[in-house]
Amino acid sequence: MLTMSVRVGSRIEVRLDEKHRKMLEKVLAESGDSVSAFFRRRIEQELEEIELGERLAAALRLCSIEEEVPRDPEELNRRLDAVHDPGVREG
Repeated sequence: MLTMSVRVGSRIEVRLDEKHRKMLEKVLAESGDSVSAFFRRRIEQELEEIELGERLAAALRLCSIEEEVPRDPEELNRRLDAVHDPGVREG
């Protein structure tokens, strides 16, 4: 069981049951991290996983678009401008 309370500022209090405290001690002994360094690293890793999932989802959405890509770069620019700039309309 893990309970956590967040206070305004930079301090966070984490309460661990005996099982999780021992697990954390083992991880810290192996890694050589302080408790703070461990949590900072884990937060960064979790955020990287979230962002990777978001990028993957965006890439899959892009791959699912069935649109012919013009060979002419100018035509491609015109089409992109028309889609992304509401003031410009395809003529």
